[in-house]
Amino acid sequence: MKNTIKNMIDFELLTRVRNSVNADLFLPEKNNLVSIIPLEFFSHSLKVLIDGKIFIAEIDEKIPLKAELIAFVVEKNPITLSLNLTHLLTKNKNILFEQISEIFKITNTERFKELISKIILEEKPLIKSKYLQLEKITQRIKVKDLELTLLINLVWKYSEKEIPQILDLYENLFAISFSTVCKYLFNSIKNLLLNQEDIYLLNEVNSKLIYDTKRENTSALQNKSEILLNLIKYFNDSNYISTDIDEFIKFSSIYILQKSVFKDYDFYPDFVVIKRGSGLSFIKYNIKKLYLSNGLPSYKLEFEHGEIPAKVKGFLRNNFLVGSIDIEKYDSNILQKEINDLKNGINEKWQIKTELNINEDQIYFAENNFHKNGINKLVS
Repeated sequence: MKNTIKNMIDFELLTRVRNSVNADLFLPEKNNLVSIIPLEFFSHSLKVLIDGKIFIAEIDEKIPLKAELIAFVVEKNPITLSLNLTHLLTKNKNILFEQISEIFKITNTERFKELISKIILEEKPLIKSKYLQLEKITQRIKVKDLELTLLINLVWKYSEKEIPQILDLYENLFAISFSTVCKYLFNSIKNLLLNQEDIYLLNEVNSKLIYDTKRENTSALQNKSEILLNLIKYFNDSNYISTDIDEFIKFSSIYILQKSVFKDYDFYPDFVVIKRGSGLSFIKYNIKKLYLSNGLPSYKLEFEHGEIPAKVKGFLRNNFLVGSIDIEKYDSNILQKEINDLKNGINEKWQIKTELNINEDQIYFAENNFHKNGINKLVS
């Protein structure tokens, strides 16, 4: 009966034809990068083009339809792809950049390498249209470090229609980088201590904004937004007028607003003012909250001391910090003493054990083994 119905598929014939074909001839090779284009979502799967061939994919990632992406072939049969390319950065970066450049047909420049690296390290799916948007924006606004990382998160979250709002955010609130805001705020705090005689004000600054190594007042190590907001209200209510206070209010306000944006994307940058003897110094740091495949949190850390030419990068999990120290030219004996003091201080005050002598690629590779790896099975 079925053979009399127009366009009805003869399943028996289809099965014989399928079985006569060597499926491996049509499958992408293992450990290669491939171009994929999602075409249509079903209830729990997705029709997708892989290098021009149609497959049905089981996929958890939320990816845009009809956009070109790059994936890594984990297994050939059954086809298993990963949208997470972080592990490839620990191998041969130059080959990776060349392959991505060839697939996307985009010139392999230094800027291209910088943006691609940042996108991959943020574990974002490598989408050509999103990359082109990011490249266009960074031609208009010059950003790096934390602000560039935030920009990637914004571009990947919002559609092209929201680009004007993103540009407005960067041309106003982020016209000054968070790192620079912290430096200006640090200088404003020092100026207040030098030029103000208000006892209440001096007590608030000393007890809540400055970490004294003798008193170990931990409130100075916490988020300063609420403390700064209370001081701004105090200045306004007291009708204080001075250049130092104007500067303090200006950079405190920018600090509070920038922190609120970063928090939405699990970034927690900050700085700590430290008093040793009669001098003040500060440590800048950034914490990125991550989530492991078992749902438990992990933290990516970066921090640097204002007086020591070294930057610490690492991952914190279960009270164990594993990381590396990038060192500029410096007296090795003095630097080693500072590093040992830092490690001992972290252990004694926060009960965190440290291993700070392996390189950055090794840390990321070790930590990435505990991440959700973004693997998606694709069935032909």
